[in-house]
Amino acid sequence: MWFTKTSKIGENVYLVDVKMHGKLGSTSVFVVKGEKAAILDTGSNSTVKNLVERVLDLGIKRDDIAYIMPSHCHFDHAGGAAYLEGEFVKARVLVSDKDAKRLTTPAIIEKLVEGGRQTFGDPTIEMKPINNFDVVKEGDLVNLGNGVEIEILDTVGHSKDHISFYESKSRFMFVGDAVGIHMPQTKTITPTAFPPEFDLETFVATIKKIESYQPEIIGFAHFGAKTAREGYLSLKDTVKVTYKWNNEIIKAYKEEQDLEKVAEFIVQTYGKGLDEFAPNHARDLARSLAQGFLTKYTKPD
Repeated sequence: MWFTKTSKIGENVYLVDVKMHGKLGSTSVFVVKGEKAAILDTGSNSTVKNLVERVLDLGIKRDDIAYIMPSHCHFDHAGGAAYLEGEFVKARVLVSDKDAKRLTTPAIIEKLVEGGRQTFGDPTIEMKPINNFDVVKEGDLVNLGNGVEIEILDTVGHSKDHISFYESKSRFMFVGDAVGIHMPQTKTITPTAFPPEFDLETFVATIKKIESYQPEIIGFAHFGAKTAREGYLSLKDTVKVTYKWNNEIIKAYKEEQDLEKVAEFIVQTYGKGLDEFAPNHARDLARSLAQGFLTKYTKPD
């Protein structure tokens, strides 16, 4: 089963469609609830209002929110964090050690905003430094009460700061961008190979690490959640798809020696999934993904 609507999807788990890029079915945030609740990922600054409204609609009170937990620093995953601090005033933001710096340093935040605007062509993207935060690391357990705990996993590959979250009572794993973009309408998988930190072999190793937990529900930032067998097959397929993209993009670059022609190849071959994820920005996304796969070929000597 593939969950795609804002709803309760597990004993302690809720899915929220935050309507990124002004459309449903693009970006999901999850809430895990025991006595207290945690928001996993934040969406961007432009989705905060919708996220807060949907959380309250699900019957979760503002004072229930104890933790805001971005998977990594990119604008569509952590861009709403500082704004959510103002909405859920009792909450602490839990971040990796790298994001403790990245999400509090204005110069780094400016670069994150610039990167998001370039990739998605959206001038409204903004981020602010977080204030009330604690650092979490691999193996830490976040206790929400009523026997509900969230385990922290290092899941680098897409980026060097990426963490994922496992809730054992529901056997729910939120993977953020760690295993690609999975779009329900086109049934496509797009590797999250965005520069500058994508690393192919680490990305694949992370997928296998997540698989070893045998989660009953896998939650994707993009998009929705899948139950056991379908989710398990998606992890296997992501490894195959990622290597396929890698081989095809390298081959195209060696033949053309032109990044724009490689981006055009990606649009022509894989554009449906990119369009479903971010309408009207397939070419920008394709260019960025080409750069991610081709870092060792295109970086200056």
